[in-house]
Amino acid sequence: MLKLFSKEKNSEKCTATIHLKESDMYCRECAAVLCKKCLKSHHKHTIIDIDDLFVEVVNQSGEIERLKKSIMEKESDKVLIQKTFTKDIQEEHDKEIESISKYFRDLHDQLHVKEVELKRELNSYHDDNTEKLVECLSKLDMEIQHSNDFLKEINIMKEQSEPDKMIFVEKYIQVARHLLQVKSPNNIYSDYHKFKVNPTISKQVVNSLETLNLMKRETWRPVKFLGAEPQSVVVALYNYKSGGDNELSFKEGDIITVLTKDTYSGGWWEGKLGHEKGWFPSNYCKELD
Repeated sequence: MLKLFSKEKNSEKCTATIHLKESDMYCRECAAVLCKKCLKSHHKHTIIDIDDLFVEVVNQSGEIERLKKSIMEKESDKVLIQKTFTKDIQEEHDKEIESISKYFRDLHDQLHVKEVELKRELNSYHDDNTEKLVECLSKLDMEIQHSNDFLKEINIMKEQSEPDKMIFVEKYIQVARHLLQVKSPNNIYSDYHKFKVNPTISKQVVNSLETLNLMKRETWRPVKFLGAEPQSVVVALYNYKSGGDNELSFKEGDIITVLTKDTYSGGWWEGKLGHEKGWFPSNYCKELD
């Protein structure tokens, strides 16, 4: 709510909401309430009494019609901005969501195929190792059996009065050949296949997923373009210093050509002054007829 009197006795300047004196005047150019203290800064503007303004607004049908027209325009703007948002923002958002889902579906499919492929290859090597294990154990079982048979033959020969020495020697030679073969764990396991996933490559694949992020495309805001209508011209009522690279600085009295009127961001318009272009607050200027 507008404060008509300042609470700070030693304040020397009026602000937009706090005045040192009673606020009983109105500036048409600035659309602001004034008091006697801040009247000097508006000496070039059209100033009227608050009571006169009240009578003028209440009794003049033109002001009422202009207000009704403004309401209709804003209602139309609401519909326009909603449609524009749905088309330019919502649809793009839904499209990107589906794109991300599709990307990870494809990625999941590729990972699954690669997983099956690597497991199949690893199982193939393991089957070969298992087959070699069976062969090795069978060979050892056979050698153990021959050795046990030979031990039995020795015991039988000891009990015979006239043993067949030739048959005994032949069996001994067969066993002796197995005894001459040097057995070691290295000889047993040297032919096995041992594989594992490359840790460097697998780590790179995992780390590459961390680099996925959203890339900002552009800053979007709906605007009402002047289109084919003649460009309007405004005169600066006050000095304005830009607060960013996309804003336009000007001095009181400068003539600015309006390029775009943005009715959705608090009255910021895009304009051109000389070779400079940028956005500026429209309430700092007055349109020229």
